[in-house]
This record gives sequence, C-alpha cells and structure tokens, in this order.
Amino acid sequence: MSWLPGRHLSRGDAITAMVLADVAASQHVHEGHWTWPHVEEWAAALGMTAPDALARTVDRPGQAAAERSAEPADPEAGG
Repeated sequence: MSWLPGRHLSRGDAITAMVLADVAASQHVHEGHWTWPHVEEWAAALGMTAPDALARTVDRPGQAAAERSAEPADPEAGG
C-alpha cells in the first residue's frame, strides 16, 4: 500500500486499505456520501480518520492532481 509507507499491515488491514483506496479512487467520496459511514469504519480500522485516509489515498506521490483527472476511464472497471 503505497499510501501507507512504512506500515506493516496484517492481511485484514491490507484488504481494508485496498478497499478504501479503491472506493476513494472510483467515487467522489465526501461527508454525506452514501459510502461515508463505511469509509469512516475502514479508516478507523487503520488507525486514522476518514478525511486523513482519503487525503492519503488521493495524494499519490509523483502524480499531480491534474494528471489524475486527465486519466482515461478504465472500461473494464466500469468507468
């Protein structure tokens, strides 16, 4: 999990981190979004708040925000 550098994750934590990163990348998650309660639970399981977890998943090193928004949708991922 590149957004959790230096952390040693259990299998369950790694799965939680991947699900959280996938949801954050595929949806415009914010407080009030239907997935928000789940995001809060997943973030808490990793020892962080939902806003902190979302910020970490979105701020991938080496990739500017403009580049992320310009990425083409992946048709196999339903995008």
